[in-house]
Amino acid sequence: MYLNFFIILISLIIFTQSPIRFSNKNIIYKYNYNTLYTILIYIILIIKLLLLLEYPLFTIYLLIIPASLLYIIIDMIKTQPIKNSKSFNPPPKYLSKSYIIYLFIIALLVYKYINTQNKLNLILIIIYIMLGIQIFKFSSFKYDLPISWNSI
Repeated sequence: MYLNFFIILISLIIFTQSPIRFSNKNIIYKYNYNTLYTILIYIILIIKLLLLLEYPLFTIYLLIIPASLLYIIIDMIKTQPIKNSKSFNPPPKYLSKSYIIYLFIIALLVYKYINTQNKLNLILIIIYIMLGIQIFKFSSFKYDLPISWNSI
């Protein structure tokens, strides 16, 4: 149970530190990377909250409180995408391209999957592998971010 809360906390840290979530580049029609990352963090947190239902202490009604708190936290963290104006625009200090945290959370999720054999953990592993690959291949040109963001 504590591991689930720890994974939720690490997920919020990953969402906060990801430079790709500032991208205004469209993926499909009007959906950009900023929207994609917000949707993915909601999916990840919903899955983790649903996995808490495995424990007899939690009921669907008891999950409303952490779900509401997580929604408020994500709403405070969420920012508008940055437009590349070709001028010097330094990145925020809290951004990181470190993929070590991705390896750590993938290892935790693999451990959870081996112990519980729950398929939802496998979905989370796949999502975090995809996000880790995007961070590993990060370039400000690819996501239409200011050129000064390559120095993260």
